[in-house]
Amino acid sequence: MLSKRSQIVFFALVATLLTVAWARENVPGPGDTVVREARAHMLRYVTLANQEKTEVIAREIYETPILMIPFDNAQHRVQDSTEEFRKEFDEHLAQLKKQNWKQFKIQRLDVRSVGKDLAFVDMHFVWLKVDGKPIGPDHRVASYVLAKKRNGWRIIAVMGNRQV
Repeated sequence: MLSKRSQIVFFALVATLLTVAWARENVPGPGDTVVREARAHMLRYVTLANQEKTEVIAREIYETPILMIPFDNAQHRVQDSTEEFRKEFDEHLAQLKKQNWKQFKIQRLDVRSVGKDLAFVDMHFVWLKVDGKPIGPDHRVASYVLAKKRNGWRIIAVMGNRQV
C-alpha cells in the first residue's frame, strides 16, 4: 500500500494531469481567437451590406488590392482601388435591387485559421427578395481570404463558387 505522502503526490499528479487535459480541450487557443475574430468580421460585413453601407465596406471590410473571381466565370481580376471597389459594389447592389433584392442571408460560415493573421472563410448564403424568395440559386458559396492587418481583419480575396 502507498504511504500517505505517496498518496498525496499521486493525487496531486492526477489532479494536475486532469487540469492540463481539461485546459487543452476547453481554453481557447490562438486558432480559436482567429476563427472568432474572422467570423465576427464576416457577420459585420453582411450586416453592413444589408444596410447598403458600401463606403464602410470598402474602407473597413476589404483592403485593396483584392483578388476577385465572380460567380459566373473563372476570370479573375484584381481590384486595386478602394473607390473602384466601392463603385463596383454599388453597381452589384443596384443589379440585385432591380430583381427586388432585400438582403443577404447567411446560411453557414465555415471559418478556418491558417495562422495567427490569416483565415479562410466559406460563406454559404442566399440573396433574398422582399417576398423572401431567392434571387438565383437558394444556396451560394463564396470563399474569402482574410488577413489581419494593422487596422484589423480585412478581406483580401473573394471567389464566387459556381458549383455547390
